[in-house]
Amino acid sequence: APSVFALDAATGERAWEHRTDAVELTAPVQSGDLVVTGVQKSFDGQDLGVLAFDGTSSRPAWVASGLGEVDTPVVGPAGIYVAPQGTPGVVALDPGTGATSWEYRFDESGPGPIVLTSDLVWVGGNENELVGFDPASGAVQKQYQAASAIVSLTADGDTLFLGTYLDGFLALDTSG
Repeated sequence: APSVFALDAATGERAWEHRTDAVELTAPVQSGDLVVTGVQKSFDGQDLGVLAFDGTSSRPAWVASGLGEVDTPVVGPAGIYVAPQGTPGVVALDPGTGATSWEYRFDESGPGPIVLTSDLVWVGGNENELVGFDPASGAVQKQYQAASAIVSLTADGDTLFLGTYLDGFLALDTSG
C-alpha cells in the first residue's frame, strides 16, 4: 500500500513513515509547515479525502475524510482547496484543522481543475463554466462562460489559460 514518509535532510534516511489503505495518493503539496496529500483511491473507501502532516511524526496532524476521491490539493493563503471527484463541487479546508471552511456545489457536472490567481480561487464546473471565488469566504466574485467544455486550466499571475473542447486555447485576463 502507498505510504507517506519523511527523509532526514542530512542523511537521506527515512525519518518516519505513515502507511495508509490508499491505492493511490496525489502529489504532495506544502501549506506552511504542513505537507498535504489527497487520497485518490482506497481499498475500503474510508481514507478518501486529504491527509496533512506536520513533518514531526508519522501521525497525520489532521485528516479531512469523507470527501471522496480528490485530485492534488491546491494551497492558497486562506485555505487548502480540493475538488472531490464524483461530486459537483469544491471544498475549502482550514489549514490548521482540516475542517471545511466553505463549500460550493455546481448545478450539474464538475468540478474541473482548481487554480489560484492573486485574489481568487478559480474552478471549472458544469463543463463550460468558470467560477472565481473569494478564497476566505467562498463567495462567487466572477464567472466566465466558455463556448465549449473547459478541459484544462492553468494560471500565470492574473491570466487564466483555458483549453476548451471545441474552441482551442483561450487566455483570460482576470485583473479587471
